[in-house]
This record gives sequence, C-alpha cells and structure tokens, in this order.
Amino acid sequence: AEEAAQHVKAEHIRILDKLLGRMDRQRHPTRTTISLDREFHTGVAAILGNAVLVRVVGELFDQRMNPYFERLSSYFEDRTTWQAALEEHRAVRDALAAHDASGAKAAMRHHLRLSQERFSRNFGEGSAVAKTAGKKEPPIIHTE
Repeated sequence: AEEAAQHVKAEHIRILDKLLGRMDRQRHPTRTTISLDREFHTGVAAILGNAVLVRVVGELFDQRMNPYFERLSSYFEDRTTWQAALEEHRAVRDALAAHDASGAKAAMRHHLRLSQERFSRNFGEGSAVAKTAGKKEPPIIHTE
C-alpha cells in the first residue's frame, strides 16, 4: 500500500470505490465476500503493475477459499466483522487517494493486524495484537 500510494491514479481509485460499494451491499460470510476481499487486496497490489505481486497476494487469499475455511468463517465472521474490515479497507483507499504513502502503509498494517486478531481470538490464541505489541515490524520486501 505504501508503494501503491506513490503510483495510484484516479482510475485505480474509481475501481476501488466500485469494489467498496459492492462490498458494502454484501451479507457476510459468503464466498462472494471472500472473493471481494481478495479483489480489494489484489487491486491494491495491481496499482504497482507487478503481476508477480498480484499473483502472490491472490494465492494467499486462495488458501482461504476452501470448504474448511468456509465452514470456520461461518463461526467467527459475521456482519459486524465484515463492516469492521470494510471500514479498514476504506481507510486504505482514502490514504491511497491522498497519495499518503505512510498513511496507506499504516492503514494496511492496521487492517492486517486486526484481521489476524479477529481470526485468532476465535481459536483461543488470545490477542495477536497484544502479543506483537512492542515487537519490531518484519521487514518489507519490495518486488520492483
């Protein structure tokens, strides 16, 4: 997201806006919502024009699109968690639209942390956010 903010064009924002509108009209959890979530993240990656990065991001989401995860998601995801993720996506979009690289980075990291928190708290793992508090962020790998 940090790099994308430096390269984003108005057309990219229009695409993300349409996608966010579609996401807002969905009930959760469904295959459609998982697919739209994938589309948002690959859309952010696509701003860089790096097909390998888009593929890797897509493959991470594809690991979620299986019967096992579908069944699990019906237990720990609901309209409230979907709305929270949607608001986090909007924060990423807004930072991208403002060409705010540090804001986009922070918004995406925040979203990914909270997504992990939502997932892990349903498996008795405690707070993933609390466990990582104060720890140094892993290095970012640039794929240019």
